[in-house]
Amino acid sequence: MEKEQKTLEELTSQVKKCLKEKFNRADGTLKHYNSLWLRLKRHMEAHSIEFVDSAVCKDFLIEKYNRRDYWTFSKDEKDTVRAITTLIEFIETGTIQRGKEATDFEGPIGN
Repeated sequence: MEKEQKTLEELTSQVKKCLKEKFNRADGTLKHYNSLWLRLKRHMEAHSIEFVDSAVCKDFLIEKYNRRDYWTFSKDEKDTVRAITTLIEFIETGTIQRGKEATDFEGPIGN
């Protein structure tokens, strides 16, 4: 099955909807994600790329961070990586599986 080609705007619109509905992200958080995704948009424009896919996102990260050690990244760089990997996950799976596993506490308080 061939995946439908999407522009970055189409993709980010779907991802923002998922983040809002599934994870109840605030409008301010969505605006922050959008500002980070604009970096990918500039990359795509610079390389005359019309449609986004996971390879485009991964190429952007490699070009921008040149395989540097993640632990040396600033908060802004880590936020950018998180925003782009969110797009990659959505492209590859059609959803976002964020969050930690629920912790099951045993005992009188946890029951």
